[in-house]
Amino acid sequence: MDVTQQATISAAVERIENEASRLDLLVNNAGIAHAGKARAVTEGNDSGWPCQYRIA
Repeated sequence: MDVTQQATISAAVERIENEASRLDLLVNNAGIAHAGKARAVTEGNDSGWPCQYRIA
């Protein structure tokens, strides 16, 4: 699944709904880390998210 493409996300959700009828657990284990002070996602600064999804 390409998480940068809404169509692939929607297709995955639809497949889960059709085949399993529910999703009990989802693990996102891909990403990168940068040295420095950690920031909470709730701080409203989402500038780091695009970098997380451009790992290809």
